[in-house]
Amino acid sequence: ELYLMGMHQKTFEPLAIKSSDGKTWSDPVKIPAIVMECQASDGNIYAAGYNGGVIRSTDGGDTYDLIYQTKNETESFNSILKLDSALIAFGSWDDAVVGDYRGQAIEARLSVGNVTWTEIKGDWLTNGGYELRYALSCPGVVLVGDDTGNYYVAEDKHATKWSDRIFLNNTLGVGGSVCIGDTGVWLVQHEDRSSAQDALLCVSDDSAKSFDCSTDLTGAHVKPLTLYGKSTSSVFATSRTNDGLGETSELWQTTNGGKHWEKVLP
Repeated sequence: ELYLMGMHQKTFEPLAIKSSDGKTWSDPVKIPAIVMECQASDGNIYAAGYNGGVIRSTDGGDTYDLIYQTKNETESFNSILKLDSALIAFGSWDDAVVGDYRGQAIEARLSVGNVTWTEIKGDWLTNGGYELRYALSCPGVVLVGDDTGNYYVAEDKHATKWSDRIFLNNTLGVGGSVCIGDTGVWLVQHEDRSSAQDALLCVSDDSAKSFDCSTDLTGAHVKPLTLYGKSTSSVFATSRTNDGLGETSELWQTTNGGKHWEKVLP
């Protein structure tokens, strides 16, 4: 199944739809958070919310429940990671004292068997305090990116210890990620605060030990926000486009390793 979550263009109400083929879609259902990223695991669907919430569906996306809500209105989640030992949400929080508009890193963790969430705030290891996004659990690596073009690799299977930051690009933040096969990792980099279609596709074939970021998507009319797929023969990307008439959401697909994209929706 393919799940998409967003907002109603007129009412801004959070909604979710699903599809089995990427062409025919269900009617929208209401959800209790503005979702930034979702992940299907162990028969459930988990999603991280822009408003600091984490939601879950246990019935295949027909209904969703709020399972965690931060206590501070300035906290936001961008990504969700489901491991065998934990459910982890990554994002940022605004420190009024520091006044950093990018926000400080935050990690909220629920260990399996527990009912109490643990939040870790502040200078998350050595990432300089910038917000975390697009966590990924692949067969050979677990990683999470940030909005300054760095990524971090988990050094244990529970993701309780992370590597120092590893640079991809100094100007573009990590904007999407997907596992491809047993050793493949795709990361998309783009500038969130630009309406131009400036984006790079970074591809690794060795479980994120090295990346080739030579595929420039600037002229591809697609600005990938989130990637979905299992092989290079079919990868989907949600995209946000601003053509001066208003911001719109689209769904794109590539079948040749990311060099050419075709619009699927709308």
